[in-house]
Amino acid sequence: MDVTESPIEKPQKDQKRYFSGKQGEHTLKTQVVIRQKSTAIICLEHGLGKVHDFRLFKNSGVKFRELLKVIADKGYQGIAKIHQLSETPIKKPFIKKVDERTEKIQSGTQSLKNCC
Repeated sequence: MDVTESPIEKPQKDQKRYFSGKQGEHTLKTQVVIRQKSTAIICLEHGLGKVHDFRLFKNSGVKFRELLKVIADKGYQGIAKIHQLSETPIKKPFIKKVDERTEKIQSGTQSLKNCC
């Protein structure tokens, strides 16, 4: 299961609904669900460029049988809550890089908090 984005001309109205921040242009999204062994298309769902992949999935109403294994990309984090037999890559946690100066300031204020 994955989503692909197709660029479109800039719409006259409601431009924000079609603008994809990831692609940096106005798009339509197409969600494709395929059978892995035969590569047969099971389901297609369409949405506006601004819609997140997982929201597109939830709005589509696609239901999987319990014994069917679902393999999806990182855009479908949280699908395990809906379908138990699903697999998505693990997202790396966001780690903010701290420069040396900030680190020294933070460690100094931390020691002040501990002493008082």
